[in-house]
Amino acid sequence: EESQWCFADNNKVYISGRVTEQLEFSHRGRYEEFYKTKVKVTRFSGVPDYVPIVISSALLTPRMRSELADKWLELFGEIRTYNSKDSKGKRHLDIYILVSAMTVVETEEEIEIPKGNILYLEGYVVKPPIYRKTPLGTEIADLTIAINRSYGKTAYVPCIAWGRDARESQEFKVGTYVCLYGRFQSREYFKRDTPTSNKGTYMTAYEISIQKLYNYSML
Repeated sequence: EESQWCFADNNKVYISGRVTEQLEFSHRGRYEEFYKTKVKVTRFSGVPDYVPIVISSALLTPRMRSELADKWLELFGEIRTYNSKDSKGKRHLDIYILVSAMTVVETEEEIEIPKGNILYLEGYVVKPPIYRKTPLGTEIADLTIAINRSYGKTAYVPCIAWGRDARESQEFKVGTYVCLYGRFQSREYFKRDTPTSNKGTYMTAYEISIQKLYNYSML
């Protein structure tokens, strides 16, 4: 039902997969505590995505807090982002799913939509899209979408468009209102200490892979 989806109509996410880690304390709100973990969602190609989620204590029983790891989970929620600092004091954008409703089951067969990784977003383009081609000729465009939230807050969501959507996004101006369907994906990469160094750290980037992109003003 629509009421299950999430907090905001312009920011809807459905995920189903296996919890990979024990719950860990995330932060404290005004009336509740929040806990974080990750859900592994395997694409039909076999590639796994590890989706970070945050759950309110209001949705958790005492048993869930200690036994949620390795359970199968389907959830509704919305994307949230915030700026944080790493150990070197550098700022970076963290992105996760804030859960609004969820169901815990013992086996994958009990999940209504296996391998579920579905989202719908509406927001404003806040940077000129960056269009490029891979060495194999695949068209890609990087976009950052600002999604308005309640209380005057905003989530800034990194997205990747492909093919025709990537090509058409070159025409988007800052402030263009778009709506999109896609999935939440994780991607591991190697960050070198310096441009010429062989030393570095393996990092994980999170972004939205767009499956369909619409310029809202053209609909």
